[in-house]
Amino acid sequence: MIRGLVLAGGKSSRFGEDKALAHYEGISFLERAVNSLKLLGLHPVVVTRRGADYSFVRCPVIYDKFPEQGPLGGIYTALTVFRETAFLTLTCDMPFVTLAALSGLLEEKESREITIYSVNDKIEKFPGVYGPSALRLVRRQLLRNELSMRALLDASSEKKIIAWPGDPSEFSNVNRKEDLVLRR
Repeated sequence: MIRGLVLAGGKSSRFGEDKALAHYEGISFLERAVNSLKLLGLHPVVVTRRGADYSFVRCPVIYDKFPEQGPLGGIYTALTVFRETAFLTLTCDMPFVTLAALSGLLEEKESREITIYSVNDKIEKFPGVYGPSALRLVRRQLLRNELSMRALLDASSEKKIIAWPGDPSEFSNVNRKEDLVLRR
Protein backbone atom coordinates (compact mmCIF):
# COMPACT_ATOMS: atom_id res chain seq x y z
CA MET A 1 0.00 0.00 0.00
CA ILE A 2 1.13 3.55 -0.66
CA ARG A 3 -0.10 6.77 0.91
CA GLY A 4 0.91 10.41 0.66
CA LEU A 5 2.95 12.07 3.41
CA VAL A 6 3.47 15.78 3.97
CA LEU A 7 6.22 16.76 6.41
CA ALA A 8 5.22 19.99 8.16
CA GLY A 9 7.07 19.84 11.47
CA GLY A 10 9.75 22.48 10.97
CA LYS A 11 10.13 25.66 12.96
CA SER A 12 10.09 27.93 9.87
CA SER A 13 12.67 30.12 11.61
CA ARG A 14 14.14 31.53 8.37
CA PHE A 15 10.67 32.18 6.99
CA GLY A 16 9.53 34.08 10.09
CA GLU A 17 6.13 32.40 10.41
CA ASP A 18 4.63 28.95 9.87
CA LYS A 19 5.47 28.08 6.26
CA ALA A 20 2.71 25.49 6.06
CA LEU A 21 0.20 28.35 6.32
CA ALA A 22 1.92 30.59 3.75
CA HIS A 23 0.03 31.05 0.49
CA TYR A 24 1.07 30.60 -3.11
CA GLU A 25 -1.48 31.30 -5.86
CA GLY A 26 -4.26 31.64 -3.29
CA ILE A 27 -3.78 28.37 -1.41
CA SER A 28 -1.64 27.46 1.59
CA PHE A 29 1.51 25.44 1.02
CA LEU A 30 0.09 22.66 3.18
CA GLU A 31 -3.25 22.51 1.35
CA ARG A 32 -1.41 22.52 -2.00
CA ALA A 33 0.69 19.50 -0.98
CA VAL A 34 -2.26 17.61 0.51
CA ASN A 35 -4.44 18.33 -2.52
CA SER A 36 -1.74 17.10 -4.91
CA LEU A 37 -1.51 13.81 -3.04
CA LYS A 38 -5.30 13.50 -2.97
CA LEU A 39 -5.44 14.03 -6.74
CA LEU A 40 -3.14 11.02 -7.07
CA GLY A 41 -5.46 8.97 -4.82
CA LEU A 42 -2.86 8.57 -2.08
CA HIS A 43 -4.83 9.33 1.13
CA PRO A 44 -2.39 11.86 2.62
CA VAL A 45 -1.13 12.11 6.17
CA VAL A 46 0.52 15.20 7.68
CA VAL A 47 3.26 14.84 10.29
CA THR A 48 3.90 17.96 12.34
CA ARG A 49 5.07 19.29 15.69
CA ARG A 50 2.88 19.35 18.79
CA GLY A 51 0.73 22.45 19.01
CA ALA A 52 0.28 22.93 15.28
CA ASP A 53 -3.36 22.94 14.22
CA TYR A 54 -3.75 21.76 10.66
CA SER A 55 -7.20 20.23 11.05
CA PHE A 56 -8.38 22.32 8.06
CA VAL A 57 -6.62 19.96 5.63
CA ARG A 58 -9.14 17.17 6.22
CA CYS A 59 -6.74 14.28 6.45
CA PRO A 60 -4.98 12.58 9.36
CA VAL A 61 -2.55 14.87 11.18
CA ILE A 62 -0.11 13.15 13.53
CA TYR A 63 2.59 14.50 15.80
CA ASP A 64 6.28 13.71 15.51
CA LYS A 65 7.39 10.90 17.79
CA PHE A 66 10.90 12.39 17.55
CA PRO A 67 10.30 16.16 17.69
CA GLU A 68 12.91 18.48 16.23
CA GLN A 69 14.68 15.66 14.41
CA GLY A 70 13.96 17.00 10.96
CA PRO A 71 12.52 14.98 8.11
CA LEU A 72 13.85 11.72 9.54
CA GLY A 73 11.64 12.12 12.60
CA GLY A 74 8.59 12.71 10.43
CA ILE A 75 9.29 9.75 8.17
CA TYR A 76 9.90 7.55 11.22
CA THR A 77 6.58 8.64 12.73
CA ALA A 78 4.62 7.86 9.57
CA LEU A 79 6.32 4.50 9.03
CA THR A 80 5.60 3.42 12.61
CA VAL A 81 1.99 4.61 12.69
CA PHE A 82 1.10 3.15 9.28
CA ARG A 83 2.99 -0.16 9.23
CA GLU A 84 3.63 -1.88 5.91
CA THR A 85 2.88 1.36 4.06
CA ALA A 86 5.11 3.21 1.61
CA PHE A 87 4.82 6.99 1.46
CA LEU A 88 5.15 9.39 -1.43
CA THR A 89 6.68 12.10 0.72
CA LEU A 90 6.71 15.87 0.26
CA THR A 91 7.79 18.69 2.47
CA CYS A 92 5.15 21.37 2.92
CA ASP A 93 7.49 24.04 1.54
CA MET A 94 7.60 22.74 -2.06
CA PRO A 95 4.71 24.62 -3.68
CA PHE A 96 6.15 24.33 -7.20
CA VAL A 97 6.30 20.54 -7.50
CA THR A 98 3.97 19.23 -10.21
CA LEU A 99 1.70 16.23 -10.43
CA ALA A 100 3.92 14.98 -13.28
CA ALA A 101 6.91 14.81 -10.93
CA LEU A 102 4.90 13.05 -8.25
CA SER A 103 3.29 10.55 -10.60
CA GLY A 104 6.69 9.83 -12.15
CA LEU A 105 7.86 8.54 -8.78
CA LEU A 106 4.77 6.35 -8.48
CA GLU A 107 5.42 4.81 -11.89
CA GLU A 108 8.99 3.92 -10.93
CA LYS A 109 8.69 3.04 -7.25
CA GLU A 110 8.50 -0.77 -7.61
CA SER A 111 9.08 -2.14 -4.10
CA ARG A 112 12.26 -0.27 -3.31
CA GLU A 113 13.28 1.04 0.08
CA ILE A 114 13.62 4.55 -1.36
CA THR A 115 12.84 6.05 -4.78
CA ILE A 116 14.00 9.60 -5.50
CA TYR A 117 15.00 11.92 -8.32
CA SER A 118 18.30 13.35 -9.38
CA VAL A 119 18.12 16.80 -10.95
CA ASN A 120 21.15 17.94 -12.92
CA ASP A 121 23.18 15.22 -11.13
CA LYS A 122 22.06 16.41 -7.69
CA ILE A 123 20.08 13.97 -5.56
CA GLU A 124 16.74 15.37 -4.41
CA LYS A 125 15.49 13.88 -1.15
CA PHE A 126 11.95 15.16 -1.71
CA PRO A 127 9.64 14.33 -3.21
CA GLY A 128 10.48 10.68 -2.73
CA VAL A 129 8.93 7.34 -1.99
CA TYR A 130 10.03 5.88 1.33
CA GLY A 131 8.96 2.27 1.76
CA PRO A 132 8.35 0.26 4.93
CA SER A 133 11.78 -1.36 4.67
CA ALA A 134 13.36 2.09 5.14
CA LEU A 135 12.16 2.07 8.76
CA ARG A 136 15.18 0.13 10.03
CA LEU A 137 17.57 2.62 8.42
CA VAL A 138 15.63 5.64 9.68
CA ARG A 139 15.52 4.20 13.21
CA ARG A 140 19.27 3.53 13.14
CA GLN A 141 20.01 7.08 11.97
CA LEU A 142 17.81 8.57 14.72
CA LEU A 143 19.40 6.42 17.44
CA ARG A 144 22.83 7.60 16.26
CA ASN A 145 21.56 11.20 16.20
CA GLU A 146 22.63 11.31 12.57
CA LEU A 147 19.81 13.38 11.10
CA SER A 148 21.14 13.86 7.59
CA MET A 149 18.89 12.68 4.79
CA ARG A 150 22.05 12.31 2.69
CA ALA A 151 23.40 9.77 5.22
CA LEU A 152 20.11 7.86 5.03
CA LEU A 153 20.30 7.72 1.25
CA ASP A 154 23.95 6.64 1.38
CA ALA A 155 23.04 3.85 3.82
CA SER A 156 20.29 2.46 1.58
CA SER A 157 21.31 -0.38 -0.69
CA GLU A 158 17.77 -0.61 -2.08
CA LYS A 159 17.24 2.83 -3.59
CA LYS A 160 16.28 3.85 -7.06
CA ILE A 161 17.39 7.19 -8.44
CA ILE A 162 15.55 8.54 -11.46
CA ALA A 163 16.96 11.32 -13.64
CA TRP A 164 14.39 14.14 -13.80
CA PRO A 165 14.01 15.40 -17.38
CA GLY A 166 11.84 18.43 -16.54
CA ASP A 167 12.22 21.86 -14.99
CA PRO A 168 14.60 21.69 -12.00
CA SER A 169 12.83 24.59 -10.26
CA GLU A 170 9.94 22.24 -9.43
CA PHE A 171 12.10 20.86 -6.64
CA SER A 172 12.79 24.24 -5.05
CA ASN A 173 11.66 24.69 -1.50
CA VAL A 174 10.78 27.99 0.09
CA ASN A 175 12.96 28.84 3.09
CA ARG A 176 12.54 32.61 3.10
CA LYS A 177 9.70 34.87 1.98
CA GLU A 178 12.03 36.24 -0.69
CA ASP A 179 12.16 32.76 -2.28
CA LEU A 180 8.45 33.01 -2.91
CA VAL A 181 8.57 36.60 -4.19
CA LEU A 182 11.31 35.68 -6.67
CA ARG A 183 9.13 32.92 -8.11
CA ARG A 184 6.13 35.13 -8.90
